[in-house]
Amino acid sequence: MAGRHCDLMLWDRASGVRTLVDASFRAGRNWCFTERSAPFFSHSGKRIFAGMGPCNPPRDTSIVEFEQAQLEIWNWDALYTPPMRQKDDPAKKTFQAVIDVALGEPVLLSDSTEDVLLHCGGGDGEYALLLNDSAYRLSSYWDSNPYCDVSLVSLMTGERRELYHRLDGTPQLSPGGKYMIWYSYGDLNWHCRDIATGTQVNLTAELGVPFYDEENDRPSPPAPWDRRPQWTEGDAAVLLCDRYDLWQLRPDGTAPVCLTRGDGRARSVRYRRTNFVDRGLNETDRRLGLAYCPSVKDMLWLSTFGEADKTNGLALLRGLKPRIPEGFTAPCSFGTAAISRNGVAAAFTRGDFRHPYDLYFCTARKGVAPGQTAAAAQLTHINAVQADYRWGDVQLVHWKAYDGTPLSGLLFLPEDLAEGEKLPLMVYFYERNAETMYAYRQPAPSRSIINIPLYVSNGYAVFVPDVVYQVGHPGESAYNCICSGAEAMCAQFPCIDRERMAIQGQSWGGYQVAYLVTRTDMFRAGGTGAPVGNMTSAYGGIRWESGLARAMQYEHGQSRIGKSLWDEGGLDLYIENSPVFHADKVRTPVLIMHNDADGAVPWYQGIEFFCALRRFGNPAWLLQYKNEAHNLKERKNCKDLSERLLQFFDHYLKGASMPLWMKESVVPLGLEPRTP
Repeated sequence: MAGRHCDLMLWDRASGVRTLVDASFRAGRNWCFTERSAPFFSHSGKRIFAGMGPCNPPRDTSIVEFEQAQLEIWNWDALYTPPMRQKDDPAKKTFQAVIDVALGEPVLLSDSTEDVLLHCGGGDGEYALLLNDSAYRLSSYWDSNPYCDVSLVSLMTGERRELYHRLDGTPQLSPGGKYMIWYSYGDLNWHCRDIATGTQVNLTAELGVPFYDEENDRPSPPAPWDRRPQWTEGDAAVLLCDRYDLWQLRPDGTAPVCLTRGDGRARSVRYRRTNFVDRGLNETDRRLGLAYCPSVKDMLWLSTFGEADKTNGLALLRGLKPRIPEGFTAPCSFGTAAISRNGVAAAFTRGDFRHPYDLYFCTARKGVAPGQTAAAAQLTHINAVQADYRWGDVQLVHWKAYDGTPLSGLLFLPEDLAEGEKLPLMVYFYERNAETMYAYRQPAPSRSIINIPLYVSNGYAVFVPDVVYQVGHPGESAYNCICSGAEAMCAQFPCIDRERMAIQGQSWGGYQVAYLVTRTDMFRAGGTGAPVGNMTSAYGGIRWESGLARAMQYEHGQSRIGKSLWDEGGLDLYIENSPVFHADKVRTPVLIMHNDADGAVPWYQGIEFFCALRRFGNPAWLLQYKNEAHNLKERKNCKDLSERLLQFFDHYLKGASMPLWMKESVVPLGLEPRTP
């Protein structure tokens, strides 16, 4: 897709408009500046960066043109499948060049659409870092480790110098350009390289604490806790978080300092750097490698999270010196927060399950401290109509899985429970959610899942269990954690009626609902959204929204099989975890939602599961919203789904009349009123 040739023009106040680069200029493989070049200045204004693209070739009038066939060609060794090209067409990408404003001669920095350029110093330094993963792109669809080739490219000549071939990680450049830093998925440590000397140091291996997610239960190397290291002034040190604490690490690996003095690990409180203070950096600044770099006297605002009780809070670290931060955790959650640059004023939102995120403000002449936020003035009182409805409370619950694993979850109960009142139980889940205990959940039409306030207000208990997985057995892991949790809730809370339980989930959760109804009859009804019914066919499919092959998510990702179909024992695992192969065991009525424009899970997966249930005469319904995505987008469809889900569960758990749409093949416009 070639572009029109363009002049690159420059205006300045003294001399007006002049042509900096003429439209006839060519570089690379007959590239020129086009309407997609999108020029932007370096921080000093002495350089201009702009993209170059293919030029339109002259039309050959001697060639007889025929009507072209509508055809997509899938090449086995191409970096992009046709769906990927549609999502991210490489032909629309440009090749970055830099122009010295004084000299006016463009220097091409990139010669591949797969090049990623990392700038430093506002684009005014000597070089940029160039990353290219094209040699490993095909294997990345099956190999979870990110590899790339790394080079330095001169901003004055375009000359390249390779630093690493097949680096295990994705490097970042320090703001001053002195160092590059990356997390290695091979040894699970952070590494730093001095650009000038080439010296490489392992920053975290000797610190005695892991900087990776030690609770990772996927068949792939764990990710780091901190994905965006922050450098201090002058590239003197880098700030990195482990699971709990904040560290200051020199790029040469000497004299590491735990700035929070181990307080986070001692109390199981996670300290995290924040961006509460707006430093005035825009997107172009960040693209040029500009960043706020704290000095030794600066104050660092941190967020806090208590792992044991799920509380949230704020903390302040005064100066880059090791000390226990002054701060707190509280039984609430904080939404957005903004603190003035001089530190004397703070605004933030705060809420919990019963209270929406209202806006608070506080000020202090000598600077706001975390403790002063408790006395902040409440500026808004939103969702006042909530007082007119039955609401509820949430509590943190604990139990042991069938295999003895200790687990946590959330239980929502309606307020004003009458003595002896028995409640039906809705079980909803997705990976782990206990950390969201104090999040506010707005009553609103759902895009795919049950709306917790709606169900609690209508007399349901809602249980949200955390799930811990064993590689190769995601379905049985769900049974181990979820079903044991449902039984534990019935034992711990006499208000829950164990004879009236249902389960609902979407996507990865939807798959597990489909599996669980093949494994147990303990639920009266199951709602599953966008489920994978057959892992053997889903494995070879495409995520149509991105164009990516689905295989990697089974071998290394969320689906957690850990093997390919062709590895020893692999096929057995795919069959074990596929609900379709066990559909003859289902005795639970199932409501499926799967939409024909689903870009994540091919909707034939829902059809496979529905057809299998139908084959064995099990009550099942499939909701197919036309031209709708993985999660619904149209509000009218969200309202429709929310009402049908509640009608479905009310029928099976509360004895409400079966709605007409569950009886008739042709659904009338609109929904009949729900039986109270």
